[in-house]
Amino acid sequence: VSSRLAQKLSLVVPVFHHQNPSLDYFFAQFSLSSADKKFLAHAFSPAWKASFLQVQLLFLPDAKRHILFVGLGEEKKWNRRRFITVTRFLLRQSMRMRLSSLAVFLQPLLSYKGDSVTRSLELLSQNMIMAGYEFRQYKNAPKNGWPDVQEVAVLHAEALTEEMSAALSTGSIIGEHVNIARELANESAM
Repeated sequence: VSSRLAQKLSLVVPVFHHQNPSLDYFFAQFSLSSADKKFLAHAFSPAWKASFLQVQLLFLPDAKRHILFVGLGEEKKWNRRRFITVTRFLLRQSMRMRLSSLAVFLQPLLSYKGDSVTRSLELLSQNMIMAGYEFRQYKNAPKNGWPDVQEVAVLHAEALTEEMSAALSTGSIIGEHVNIARELANESAM
């Protein structure tokens, strides 16, 4: 994803317990106004410990976008199950907070052992799509609409390869088909 596109999206930043999210990293990655840099430096709580599934949401006034910090807990406990749990959690939290477009930093998420990067990307897209499912056929739409996430971009230190893009597409297809099966299961037999 280009930095230009990511400027318009809400950022999702996964952080391990022992890490102190370096604000300098964000300043280097994204062109923020000096007012937003100042705001972020003062608003980010140094007391935040990045415990498992703990979140901190900040709004950048000049950029008119959010940064959602998601705690991953201790790195030594990071595994596939926690990866899937966090993936679903961050999408549900984004829906609850009505963030419709996200840019997710991948590096911390992909650090568990046992799966290749492509398999992890497949699981990421699959579980994000599955987490966004809700059976709504018999529900009235809320006054201000359903809180759906419309777009998720992935931010990776390197450019995504064809293999990585294919893994994201495969995961999306699997997630969509699981949701179709859920939709059928929720329908009455008659």
